[in-house]
Amino acid sequence: MTVSSRMWTGQGERDDVIVPLAPGENAAHPIDDRHYFEHWYFDALLDDGHMVIGFVQTSELVRRKPGVELHVYKPGGEKLSVIRSYPNKDVTASVNGCDVRVGDNRCYASLDDGSLPVHHLHLAEDDMEFDLTFENLMPGWKPGVGRADYNDREFFAWIVPAPKARVSGTVRFEGTRLDASGTGYHDHNWGVGDMKRIIDHWYWGRVYAGDYTLLYAYVITTAGYELVTRPLMLALGDEIVLSTGEMELESGPSVFDARGERRARGRSPGWRPARSAAPARQRAGRRGSSPSTPARPSPAGPWGRGSACRSSRRGQVSRRG
Repeated sequence: MTVSSRMWTGQGERDDVIVPLAPGENAAHPIDDRHYFEHWYFDALLDDGHMVIGFVQTSELVRRKPGVELHVYKPGGEKLSVIRSYPNKDVTASVNGCDVRVGDNRCYASLDDGSLPVHHLHLAEDDMEFDLTFENLMPGWKPGVGRADYNDREFFAWIVPAPKARVSGTVRFEGTRLDASGTGYHDHNWGVGDMKRIIDHWYWGRVYAGDYTLLYAYVITTAGYELVTRPLMLALGDEIVLSTGEMELESGPSVFDARGERRARGRSPGWRPARSAAPARQRAGRRGSSPSTPARPSPAGPWGRGSACRSSRRGQVSRRG
């Protein structure tokens, strides 16, 4: 299996210089290809235990149609969802910055004080509505050049404009209105290719532990592509101190989380803490492996309070909600 070394800006599989994400990188990247996809993803774990997840899609990953998704996980694990498709004529997306409209739904970014961005999300379909503000607590990030190339045409891009954000606003569902506050996250994917055919399985998650923020992904392609990507970001406070692809992730015994409704061939693989090698100047604190926290099952979807792990098998790459 080949490792994606060419996506990194430094020697080997790491970034020698960590450059904050530019606002224009969160713009739309339209591509004239029938396998083009692009979406902006938001989630927030609210202080009262609710989890909300929203997608704004100019071209959904599987159906290649514009649309939006709204998901609410109640503290007890019950999931509510609204998924709506739209015609192309109801979509506008800036190629200069984050400002996307699908019908009456919108996500956009502002730089209120000229430093860290603020992202705004408005989604309203049926009896569900999100009006949320994501105030960045740290700069945006991308692993290396922000994309993994599978060949001269097919690729998958991943940038994280808001690795950790303070969330406020309102959430409405089933006649209930919540004054929302909590911790949020926003990323942006686009690319070209049939990911059900390209990706065999993947892990994706994050850890919020004290002053540390850790993001990671571990993506293994099918036999015809023979590529593994394994980006990891570590931040201390509001400073990104490590951006690397030199991560190891070991699968543990299979487990099943009925509350999280996660099924992968009947059971989902557990995981053990990640390890990462990096130059001393990129390490946080003492020399050695980066801090890590084992994930635990969560009724709130991909992760719970403090730590997270999401896994998927081939054929289950359509959405993260």
